[in-house]
Amino acid sequence: MVFFVCDGCNETLKRNQVDTHAGRCHSCYAVTCVDCNVSFPDNDYKQHMTCISEAEKYQGNLYQAPKKKAGKQNPQEAWMELVVNSANQPAPAGLKSYLQRMADLGNVPRQRKKFGNFVKNSLALRSDAVVAQLWDHLDGLREAAKQREQEGAAAAAAAQKEEDEEEKENKEPEEEMRKKKKKKKKGSAERDSGEEEGSSKKRIKTEGASGVPESAFKYINQENKGIKWKKAIKDILISDEAKNQKMKRSKLFKKVKQLLGEQTVVEISKEKFEKKVSKLETDGVLKFTRTKDNSQEYVELS
Repeated sequence: MVFFVCDGCNETLKRNQVDTHAGRCHSCYAVTCVDCNVSFPDNDYKQHMTCISEAEKYQGNLYQAPKKKAGKQNPQEAWMELVVNSANQPAPAGLKSYLQRMADLGNVPRQRKKFGNFVKNSLALRSDAVVAQLWDHLDGLREAAKQREQEGAAAAAAAQKEEDEEEKENKEPEEEMRKKKKKKKKGSAERDSGEEEGSSKKRIKTEGASGVPESAFKYINQENKGIKWKKAIKDILISDEAKNQKMKRSKLFKKVKQLLGEQTVVEISKEKFEKKVSKLETDGVLKFTRTKDNSQEYVELS
């Protein structure tokens, strides 16, 4: 609540006491706010509804205000602003004087029951009908203000949506251009890849005399240039070189490379071999065993 000091006699007054005091104090030409020390002549004090806090007053430049959304009032501040403004707006007959007196009061409740008790005590109003009319009038103004705020928010949202759509429409030609370029680049890459794959397949078919044994071709998938690992490993383990369908892991790798040929265009790396045999073990095609001294590992058919 805001307090004032009479500039004539230095008496401290509440907002609702200023008019009564001015009627009996002949030297009361203005009142000064206790918190901000601003002097208000005549009836200017009525517009001074809120003021700085004690913390803001005494801490000065060191004061840090609590975080608050810019331009956003709390519900009580919005209600008090509505009460003050209602005194200068058209009102039903018989309510104008009460609204003007209420505007001079601070912290008018915004709940119906508390509002009724406050008005009866502060304005010495005993008529429940007039109290109900005052509440209905102020509540109607509040609902109208809320509706205007909602319409304003809806209009702002619609304007923002229209602006976003317009921005999107402007961006679409650029997006289409980028997609076309990307698609063209991808098509070119696929054509190059197809040509390279075709030449690689051709090399596989014609390189039998240049290092790839003819027997390796049945283990190479001509469609994707992959190796038929399962078939190649099983054929090696059931050959005469394996004892009881069993062979050292290192020797098996060498035999796979030998079978498929050192010069094949398909890379036969140790890492890829290990991955394939591990997968075949997981699938139940192979199993691994070790010697008693754990020095050698063998691969055999399950």
